[in-house]
Amino acid sequence: MAKKKTQAQSTDVRKKAQEMREAQRKSEIRTRNIIIGVVSLLVVAIVVAIVMIIVNRPGAGDNAEGLPEQFRNGEPIVVSAEGVRAGTTEQVDGQLEFYFDYTCGGCVALDSAVGPDLFAATSAGDLTLSLRTVMTHNAPFNLAATAAAVQVAANDPTNFEALHQALVDFSYKSMVDQDTTVLNNLENSKTKVAEIAAQVGVPQAVIDSFDTDAAQAYLDASSTAWRASTAEGRTSLTSPEMVYNKVRLTPAGETGADIYQSILSQIKEISES
Repeated sequence: MAKKKTQAQSTDVRKKAQEMREAQRKSEIRTRNIIIGVVSLLVVAIVVAIVMIIVNRPGAGDNAEGLPEQFRNGEPIVVSAEGVRAGTTEQVDGQLEFYFDYTCGGCVALDSAVGPDLFAATSAGDLTLSLRTVMTHNAPFNLAATAAAVQVAANDPTNFEALHQALVDFSYKSMVDQDTTVLNNLENSKTKVAEIAAQVGVPQAVIDSFDTDAAQAYLDASSTAWRASTAEGRTSLTSPEMVYNKVRLTPAGETGADIYQSILSQIKEISES
């Protein structure tokens, strides 16, 4: 009798253990399914978020809408006796094309040396200058300076020369002083460019229109046009670059006056060839 009772108890224990194991298995399945469901929802949420970011991210065309209409395809700033205007991205005979970056050391050094003479020549009707800002070094100051240049060229052209030279002078001095706290920081660059613009007389309404996102779209387009251009004597696409009638110039000299004369001599030679 005792033996039968013991066997019954043993059977009950095994049955109970089996039920507990089955309950545990089902619990684990439920837990796993819950975890899989939560993870799946998170994955879906992340994918949706990424898609929304991509869909809503401003494209180059969206950014270009922040540019003056005449500069939305990366058109150069043309300076002549008639004033300041937008040019064409195509190369034009009879124009001195100057490809530069406001944060390229060679660019600002060359512009500091000959810029005033070039602008004087345009005022006198002796030269048409096509300023083509592109990306070479392209530190943040180039974005901020370009944003200002295109807006001022379009909306306050009488102050463009003063603005351009002040931006070049600041960049050049910063490099000489080995102080890049502004040149390499976008917020500092935007503040400094706005300050420089105000100093040369640009109205606040124009300053408020400076848009570095739009400037990046402009630089993308102008740099694309540069890469598509041709120039006899070009061995690589580097700035500064001066081109006249599709011939690359080689400015040279010890002083600014010497460099300027070398530019004029080469232009004359190309024109007469």
